[in-house]
Amino acid sequence: KNNSEYIEPNTLKEIFEKFKSKPVLNYRLSSGLGLYLSREIIKAHFGKMIAKSYTNNTNIFGFSIPI
Repeated sequence: KNNSEYIEPNTLKEIFEKFKSKPVLNYRLSSGLGLYLSREIIKAHFGKMIAKSYTNNTNIFGFSIPI
């Protein structure tokens, strides 16, 4: 959980894709490979990644892996 800029639903759907970025004012917000690699590792263990963003500038990222 962190406090950062609200992420639009369309962007949130793609946030775990390779090299995704979005322009924000005069710079780019990019997930690069970090979230993509995280998702691939979690998927390899039959888990799921989650990402939620709220208009109060709270974002939650997490995962679950079955035991």
